[in-house]
Amino acid sequence: KILNMWKCKPKPMSKLVVRKWMVNPVGMMSLGSLGFNVNTNCTPASTPSSGIVPSGSSMTFAVPTGSTCVVTESASMPAFPTSAQTFCGPNATPVWDPPLYSSSGNSVPSVTTVSGSTQTVDITNKWHCKPNPTSTLEVRKRVVSQPGMPPLTNLNFGINANCTPALS
Repeated sequence: KILNMWKCKPKPMSKLVVRKWMVNPVGMMSLGSLGFNVNTNCTPASTPSSGIVPSGSSMTFAVPTGSTCVVTESASMPAFPTSAQTFCGPNATPVWDPPLYSSSGNSVPSVTTVSGSTQTVDITNKWHCKPNPTSTLEVRKRVVSQPGMPPLTNLNFGINANCTPALS
């Protein structure tokens, strides 16, 4: 009698490390540790396939060796703390710049895992203060004299403009 047995050999695994960096505008203190949603689209799939990576930190994904992975950051960015709005002032709004990806000196967020190695993808976020759109408020005053009366000239009229947000 011949008995053939088989067992599954686990596929070799590698590590994919996603590191998160944040660059603040000159003069701005740190915004603290904000969480950024990161996705790894690997073939075959990684474990886990996504996660929240705090700025200044990293997350490690288990990836089958030989996988090709594309690392992306979710379009849904974390909200700015009030300190960022205070830094920008009343006439500007903090906004995120597009994320910058790098891996081994390349600016493309795609890596291929190699047996027994760790691949690292860095994601750097920058932000800046975007000036709020402005417009002009023009007020014109027309004085009409009664028929037969001399025209009135050099008159000053005070006005108040209550705008939200306030004019500067």
